[in-house]
Amino acid sequence: MFDTLNVYLFKAFRPIYNKKLQKRLKNSNFSIISINCLGGIISHDLNQRFLSPFINLWMQPADFVKLCQNLEYYMSVELKDFTTEEGIDYPIGVIDGMKLYFQHYESEAEAAKKWNERRARVNYDNMYFILQERENTSIETLKAFDELPYEHKIMFTHKPYDGLKNIYYMKGFENDNGAMNLLHVVSPIKRRVDEFDFVEWFNIL
Repeated sequence: MFDTLNVYLFKAFRPIYNKKLQKRLKNSNFSIISINCLGGIISHDLNQRFLSPFINLWMQPADFVKLCQNLEYYMSVELKDFTTEEGIDYPIGVIDGMKLYFQHYESEAEAAKKWNERRARVNYDNMYFILQERENTSIETLKAFDELPYEHKIMFTHKPYDGLKNIYYMKGFENDNGAMNLLHVVSPIKRRVDEFDFVEWFNIL
């Protein structure tokens, strides 16, 4: 009952909170390279154009890091190929063997169109990378993300990791296999992930 009320109030009051976030934002025209829907939601909250194809989709962690390691090349590749998986009824794109799970798209044609349009918009001079630790994220994948040659990157983890610099430890997920459900509404204006100040992060130019 409490969660239902929070969601109802969130829909009413979050737009007001978003206006405050937008006023604080000094940066613009940035590309969010995100492992899942989080980047698109943040862009929407901040009233920023989608300068990245990583919208309404998710990737496996190892594939995501591999793509980020050679981002400009993969952004130059046109998405044409799709596959299927048992139990998944939405489009799954394939680029060099890596799968793009277009969870919020109705068709392969729509997914390919949006991906190919938005990959051309990436601003390589103003990029922010987000990794969310899933249940199958290896320590090797976390280390590889931490070593990416980009200035702005953050990974949300379910516990602290010695030796990793670009992490944000989400307390409360210690007994889970990852930092899951970060978009859970916890108050009339905030989601779980809002404890991290994205605006402050984006304002670090």
